[in-house]
Amino acid sequence: MFKFLRKYNKYILAVGGTLLLITFLIPYAFTQLLQGTGGGPRGTWATVGHEKQRKVTFDDLAILQREMRLLDAAGAQLQMPIPVDRADYWYLLTLEAQNAGVVPAPGTLFATGQAQQQLALLAAVTGESTGFVRQTLAKVQGVQQLLRLYIDGDKYSDRRLKHLARRLYHRVTVRPVVIEATADGGRSFTEQELADQLEEYADIAPGEGKMGFGYRLPDRAGIEWLAIPADTVREMISNSDQLNPVPLRKHWTLEARKGRFDPPDAGTPVPDAVREDLLERLTLETLDKIERTANDQLRFARRGLGKRGGYEELPDGWAGLSFQQLALDLQSEYGIALPHYKATGSGLLAGDELRELEGIGTANSNKFGQAPVSLTTLVLGAKAFGGSAVIPIQQGVSGPPLRDTDRSVYLFRITATDTSRPPTAVDEVRDQLVADLNRVEDYQRLTANAQSIRQVAVADGLLALAMQYDTAVAAPTNLTLGFSASLPGIGLNEELVEAIVDHAMALPRDIAVADLPEEERVLVLPVEENLSLLVARLMDQTPLTQEIFQTYMQYGLVQSKLLADEVATDDPKKEFGFEALAERHAFKLTRPDDAPTTQPDESTAEAGM
Repeated sequence: MFKFLRKYNKYILAVGGTLLLITFLIPYAFTQLLQGTGGGPRGTWATVGHEKQRKVTFDDLAILQREMRLLDAAGAQLQMPIPVDRADYWYLLTLEAQNAGVVPAPGTLFATGQAQQQLALLAAVTGESTGFVRQTLAKVQGVQQLLRLYIDGDKYSDRRLKHLARRLYHRVTVRPVVIEATADGGRSFTEQELADQLEEYADIAPGEGKMGFGYRLPDRAGIEWLAIPADTVREMISNSDQLNPVPLRKHWTLEARKGRFDPPDAGTPVPDAVREDLLERLTLETLDKIERTANDQLRFARRGLGKRGGYEELPDGWAGLSFQQLALDLQSEYGIALPHYKATGSGLLAGDELRELEGIGTANSNKFGQAPVSLTTLVLGAKAFGGSAVIPIQQGVSGPPLRDTDRSVYLFRITATDTSRPPTAVDEVRDQLVADLNRVEDYQRLTANAQSIRQVAVADGLLALAMQYDTAVAAPTNLTLGFSASLPGIGLNEELVEAIVDHAMALPRDIAVADLPEEERVLVLPVEENLSLLVARLMDQTPLTQEIFQTYMQYGLVQSKLLADEVATDDPKKEFGFEALAERHAFKLTRPDDAPTTQPDESTAEAGM
């Protein structure tokens, strides 16, 4: 065989080399063929124009996609008035801006030193050249200017802008009292009433449905755990030979050399500070040893088990090392008090309930990076709940040891899991159903008595009203529709703030709020979504001045708000939506079935680099 190869090696090399060369050139030939027929990266991606069509190539698309990645990296800093998440939409917006002549020359941007640093940073983050970043941000400024001109154009008269601004930035100061409906009614409801309530909101998360109703059960788990309190270890060491005079004076001498204590004298007794320092050090060292020993024993019990996807493959009936046995082993080896064993039993706990567990609920692990990881994060990141790519936790296998603020050690294991789901029966959420229906009835009583509640506030004051309904009078709160629509005890509620602002603006302008009758200063407003009643007493109001109006106009605050309102109430595609722009510029994709995205495929990405 070798003789044959040596004899005909020249012929073999000639034929083999030719075949290899042909194989190497085939992809290049196909690429050239595709490019010649318009099917490759240099083909036509889209056409634009009514009478005279212009081609937009796949090379253009690659550049657009690079610009989109840059926009995504810059994020909220660009403050784009209209969200842009498609390459074809971005192309049409920039085309509109370029045709309008509002795209600045890239060289005029980033003139200052600080701006140049920002430019360099953005280039470094995106991996693009500073020239490319300048060109992209010039387009961004052009689109922003185009929309700004549209906002400031003749369609918005000064009168309209002033009217909006007066209401938008009219500041009203109120003192609120929130009377929440309670579940103290104690009424019992029929099984059908409870079932009807559950059926309507069973698959809605708590707080997200009407009036905050929602009964979907969250991810829940049962756990068992061992607690080795630092105090028990400290007490064991305190009564041991480890704090005899010899180790104490040795520790004193060593630490004095480090400058932590004064040097010891022959006849001077060991200071309490030295004793406490050694006790603390020995306690922490012993807790570390206990943690390692316990963790090693738990891992040793799993020897021989296979793994798949980072998780142990547990055979049927596998239980692992008993925590009660582990507690006895640790007590025997270290002479400490028997570690406390606890378990949730058949009960399942959600995240907030896990956090409330004594001791372990606030304990953390620092084994997974710089940020400590809590028990709740570990449990809810278990395999049954979707898993974590960083921290593999699963039912039946002990998790990483945890420590709390005093360095006590906690060992835990998930014993049961139940993923988020709608309740299957009334009994699973009976208490919440009864409480919610009682709150609804109490809210109805409150709204029916709104006028009498208002009279109490007018006649006796807010404090008397708050004491009557076991609530509190909140501090004075400034409200403006343009900046703040949040109320203490309620949160963001633009409708309530609108009602308060409109009431205040309708009052006589020549009379100070403090001089108005109480009847005109007190409002009572129902808050159905919170099942509560808002009692607000006007304290002051500050109209918008001409100077502030001009300032807000200069920064485009009033115009932006007006545009946002129109976008919210009108069709956003009316002027600058994709469909409107595509029709205006006769934009057509050569392959309409290809959905344009911000993420290019591999061939497009290579073409654009």
